[in-house]
Parts: sequence; C-alpha cells; structure tokens
Amino acid sequence: MRDFFNSNKQLFLGAFSIVILAAIFIFADRLLPHLAFERTNQLAQIIAVETELLKQWQQSKGLKNTLAYNSSGADVSLLQRMLSQDPNIYPDKKITGYYGNLTRKAVLRFQTEYNLPKTGAVDTATKNKLNEVFLQFLCPEQTVIYPDLFNREIQKQQKIPSDYVPPALANITNQIKTVGITCVRQEVVGPLIQMFRDAEQGGVYLAVTSGYRKHDIQKYLYDFWLKIEGQDALDEIAEPGASEHQLGTTVDLTDASIGYAGVDDRFANSDGGRWLEQNAQRYGFVMSYPKGKERITGYKYEPWHWRFVGKDIATVLYNQNATFNESSLGVQKRPFPKENLNSGLNVSADAVFSMFVDPNGAEYTLLEKNKDRRLPIASLTKLIVALVASDTFRPDDVVVIGQSALNNKGASGYYAVGDTFSFSDALHALLIGSHNEIAISLAEQVGVNKFVSLMNEKARVLGLADTRYVNVTGLDPEVGSEEMNYSTASDVSKLLKYIFEDRADLFSILGKSEYNLTTIEGAHEISLKSTNELILDQNSALRVLGGKTGETPKAKTNLAIVSDAPTRGRIISVTLTSQRSFDDMRQLLRYIANSFVW
Repeated sequence: MRDFFNSNKQLFLGAFSIVILAAIFIFADRLLPHLAFERTNQLAQIIAVETELLKQWQQSKGLKNTLAYNSSGADVSLLQRMLSQDPNIYPDKKITGYYGNLTRKAVLRFQTEYNLPKTGAVDTATKNKLNEVFLQFLCPEQTVIYPDLFNREIQKQQKIPSDYVPPALANITNQIKTVGITCVRQEVVGPLIQMFRDAEQGGVYLAVTSGYRKHDIQKYLYDFWLKIEGQDALDEIAEPGASEHQLGTTVDLTDASIGYAGVDDRFANSDGGRWLEQNAQRYGFVMSYPKGKERITGYKYEPWHWRFVGKDIATVLYNQNATFNESSLGVQKRPFPKENLNSGLNVSADAVFSMFVDPNGAEYTLLEKNKDRRLPIASLTKLIVALVASDTFRPDDVVVIGQSALNNKGASGYYAVGDTFSFSDALHALLIGSHNEIAISLAEQVGVNKFVSLMNEKARVLGLADTRYVNVTGLDPEVGSEEMNYSTASDVSKLLKYIFEDRADLFSILGKSEYNLTTIEGAHEISLKSTNELILDQNSALRVLGGKTGETPKAKTNLAIVSDAPTRGRIISVTLTSQRSFDDMRQLLRYIANSFVW
C-alpha cells in the first residue's frame, strides 16, 4: 500500500484518519454520542466509519484468521475495510463481507506491493503483514533522535517536540489485558505485567485502555474536545506536546468491576482504583492528576491516569503524598536535556547509543536509537579479537603470517607469506589498520575454532548478551550462508567502555592516527594509517580520544568512539549500519555538546 502506508504522497481523508484516530476508540464511550448528533457533518461521518474500523481491528487485536476465495463474514468485512484505505490497492472499496474477485485482486495487489507470495489469499504471511502495517501507525519506530525524556516534567508550559517518539516501544497487547492494541516503552512492560499479576492474585482484574499516544492523535483529541466543551476542556485534556502519553511511560487503566470502561470517574471507587492507590507505587507507578492537586497539576482529578517513574521515586512520592511535577525527584544529575529543545537529531545509522561516563564510572544515557537491535558489526569485531589475543600472547611473542591469511577476501595486500611481527606490533596493525591478515594469523596460532569460542566466552563474561561471533574478521558471510558477527550499539558501548577503563594498553593504540610496522627481521616496513578519520579532526565538537571503525556491504559503516565531554568525564558513542558513519558521528557529537546542560 505505497500511497497510504509507505510514502508521503497524497492521502485520501479516510486514510489520514487512521493516523490521527488510533486512540479515539479508547474514548469511544465519550466520543461516539457526540458524533451521533453531527450526522450532517461529512467529516464526522467519515470519522465514525474509520473509528468503527479501528474498533474492529483493535478489539480483535488484528486479523487472526486466514481467509480465501468464497470466505464470508465479519473477518472479510474487516479485511476489505483495511485494504480500502489505499485506493490503489482496493479502488472498488466495496465492503460486502464476501471474499470474491474484487477482494482477491486487492489482496494480490497488496502481496505484490510487499513482495509476498502472490496467492490471492490472506495466508499467514499476508495476515501478519497487514497487522504490521496497521500497528506502525499506533506504535511507530523512532526516527528522529532526542535525549531521553523519561524523567521530564510534562506541564502545560513545558512541552515535548511534536516529532518525539520514545525509544523501544513495545506492543503489550498479548501480554496483559488491553482494550485494543497498546504500546508502552520497553522499561514499563515488566513492572506493568507484574502489577497486573499481583492485582489478579487479590481478585482485581485490571486492563489498559491507552498507552503511548502520538502527537497527531493528541492534537486531534484536543481540538475535538475544545470544540465540544470549550474552555472547560483545558482542565481535562492536555494540549498536543503536553501529554504524558507521548512519553510512552503513561497508561490509562480500568478494571472489571466497572466493565472495563475507559476514562471513567467511577474508576476512583472501583476495585482496581482502590487497589492502585494502595499498591501502584510498589511497581513504580504514580497517579499524575490526583484529587486535591488540581491547582498544582493544572488538570482535574483523573484516577485512571498512571505514569511509570520507577520504584524508588514512586515510593518517595507516595510517602510524601506528592505528585511527580511538584517534587524535585525528576531532576536528573547533570548532564540533562535542555528544556527548550525544538529539534532532534537525524542520522543515517540504524542504531545509535551514546552515554556519558562521569569520573566515578557512573553512566548516563544521552542518546539512543534501536540500541538493542542486533546488527552486523564488521571490523568492530577486532576489539574482542584484541582482548582475547592479549589474554593469550605476550608482547614479544612472534606472529607469523600464513598463506590462508593472504587468501581471505578482505586482505589488505601489505603482507607476504612468512612475515613475522612481535605481538605488540601486530596489535597495532589489528586496531589501527584493521588488517584481517593479522586477525586470521593470531587465530590460526591458537586454532581458529578455539579462538572464536574464546571470543564468545569473553563476550559472555563482559555481559554482552546480544553479541555473537562466528569469525575473527567481521567479514560478510559467504554466498549461501547467513552466519555473521552481530552485536548491538549497547553491547559495543559496554565493550569499548571496558577497554577504555581496564585496558589502557589497547585503548592507547585506538587513539593513534598512524604507526610504522616493521617485520622482526626488519626487511619489510608498513606505514599504518588509522581507519578512524575523527582522531585528528580539529572541527569535531568534542575531541575524539580513540575508537574503531568497521565496514562491509552488509554492515555498511560502523563506528565506536570515546570522546571528551564538555565537563569532567568521557562520552562513549556508537553508530551501527550507517550510510556515513563519520558524518553521523560528527552530527551526534555536535548535538550532544549543544543539547544538554553540562
């Protein structure tokens, strides 16, 4: 569905309403009665139809059944409505409940669009793709990177940028009871599940009616209620940018004792409402808009609205009978994001992670994007190769270049069979020049399989849970194989932090821009130039102390560096699967220098 789902081309009105109305079903008890009185308004009629579509899709939690020619019923009607959002896919837009030729042709167009097997039937692959497409409007992936706003105080005068999307949104629909498909930040999932389980043990059956909410959706709701209720709505619904729901850490709750009604004042005296007031802090949740605090919060009492702030802060607030915004607990130690941020960071990298490490070793996340996504790491592999080799070889041990090292597809061309180097010199070639011949020769002197096993064991010891090595070079797999070295931006940062703090001998090499390498016999000299062009970059916003690069066709360009910080301490930054790793890193360092209070 290119026009509707994959591009910014002209959308028809019903398709646009999918984007802005994803949360309206949550408010259906309040919204639909108003719409019923506006049947003469064409926009309202279209909105009502799209709300019904979302209601069906959300309540069923996506298409669940496979469908084929001659199928009939509500599932087919839902399918037809979903496909009709794109006029190029289903121009006829006939909602008949019968899977005939028109529906089959629409499904075939959808399958063609997404390179799926062209069966003309809604098989498992097609069903999953349709659900995935609709889910991306409710729970989008982060594209623009902002500092972590987890502890940001959200008030009417202190807003979130419109394009802010929290990192790592997770769909909780199949993990706890939700009224429709719901997403929250990954950090919230575990505590939320545990809270629901413990409540159920006490005979309380909770459900989530709303979680993460896009800026566009909030704007629509705000405009709608402002039109319906006038200025009174300002005490009940946040302006776009001033909603805690955009953080992905806030949920609206309901329970079985009020029939799982959403946004309902009865929740205050429900089984679930009373249980939460006594217990929610034990799981890290606080009520954002409690009774008696209207003058402080700026909003009327909302017993259903709970924000996750972590157990420690929630417990303190509970004991003090205070709201998050009236305390100073949300104020982070420096560095913390500036309040007037109005733009984020756009880079080509698929994954980004940057953290500040203070002089005492404490870590503060600065920026992140897909930090836990497993990606190929290319020659960043050589960081672990250097660690394992240093555990095995002494500085004056001899490293011999063998024929097989010269035959690898990533050979540098600088070496000849039988060249010998001290291990100390070989480390420089490994980390400065990123030469595969050195990595292979080191591994062969130990035994390649054993050496790779030691690499994976070292990763385990260092807590690199999402890292796996299958070779010592990081090269792409051979044709017909999918096995390759992978890691995450988070894991790579842990590895580099360990080298920086505990292996000064290795990090000193990562900070060199050049080195003259000579064979033990002195017959062969190689002038090494660092693959990391940022080491001598005088225009970098923060001085780069050292780092490692990696590049292959599949991995694209990767970069991991340690830099100075604007205050005492260091910054460790990683970009993976980038089109332009050096440009991305320059932008990242500039953004960090300018977007935090140091």
